[in-house]
Amino acid sequence: MSVYYCHSKKKKNKHLIVFGLSKKLGKIPFPLVVKISTGFDVIPVDLNDKSDKDLIEALNKILKRFLKTSTSTHTRYEGGRVNEVGRRIEQGLVNEMDKYPFKVKPLSKTGYPDIEIMFNNNIIYLEMKTSSVK
Repeated sequence: MSVYYCHSKKKKNKHLIVFGLSKKLGKIPFPLVVKISTGFDVIPVDLNDKSDKDLIEALNKILKRFLKTSTSTHTRYEGGRVNEVGRRIEQGLVNEMDKYPFKVKPLSKTGYPDIEIMFNNNIIYLEMKTSSVK
């Protein structure tokens, strides 16, 4: 799961990267990908900042509560593909977040990020990743 703040700024420099050539380009830093593709800056979480620390603690409580609820109700998240399972888990997390003082908005079914959260007058985007064990 990636947690990041987005802050819009005017683009000072225009960048052009063809993402389809990623093998030739090599590793591209995540903040650069976000900046070029959306115009937003990635602001890292700072655990020395009270607001960021409160956010992480709240998300931690929500995730623990979600796991406890899923375990106690024997909820199974199934799908034909891994991303279908991830979508079902995401819906459960959104329901759990709605019980907390967040303003939660699931975003489009495709694309990034998955969830927009309003917390302490900040907009936080939550991107979930689900993987399978082979």
